[in-house]
Amino acid sequence: MLPDFGERLPEIASGFTDNIKDSLKRKDVIFKALAIGLTERMLEVICLYVIFLSMGYELSLFSCAMVLGVGVLAGLIPLFPGGLVAYESSTIIVLGLLGVPPAIAATAILLWRGVNYWMITILGMGIGWLHGVKFVFKKY
Repeated sequence: MLPDFGERLPEIASGFTDNIKDSLKRKDVIFKALAIGLTERMLEVICLYVIFLSMGYELSLFSCAMVLGVGVLAGLIPLFPGGLVAYESSTIIVLGLLGVPPAIAATAILLWRGVNYWMITILGMGIGWLHGVKFVFKKY
């Protein structure tokens, strides 16, 4: 159930656009954020590359980047949280098209997903809990 914003919607939209305008004025912050984002994506590509190497299968860095790019696009399909299922299935299909055996492709992607998504989520929840963040589940 979505909250009813009612009469506050114009105020909320105005505040949002003001924040976007203020953010766009800070070019240094935009470039730093872009650099951090690109570095993080490259680390993900390298992580997948190392997973394939550890399994005894060599795949180029370009192929790893392409596979993860397709996965990100497929993960935008809102079937499940975090692009679950669409992400994994699309990357395994692309890896199959690149000649990777299905068992190796599935194992590598599930290992990659476990390291880069679920482990970080669980660690983040633990750190949040240690710092006093309460996880409240409401019954509707």
